[in-house]
Amino acid sequence: MIYFLLIDTLIATEVIDTILVRVGALHRLPTTWKHDDYIVAAQIFHGTRPVGNPVLSEPMTVSTNFYPRILFNSW
Repeated sequence: MIYFLLIDTLIATEVIDTILVRVGALHRLPTTWKHDDYIVAAQIFHGTRPVGNPVLSEPMTVSTNFYPRILFNSW
């Protein structure tokens, strides 16, 4: 018997699936971090090659309610 294995292949940059990432907050900030605001940057890599463009969060400041933290709470 002869079996054929059919495999559909895609180039990594042609994948159009949606990736969803949620960043709630950053806790236990190093005391050396003294910036006015902070952002989160996310990008998908295939090996060492970036796929698509980086996505940036809105700039956020350090919240000092209860303890220092950065509340992003964004998708």
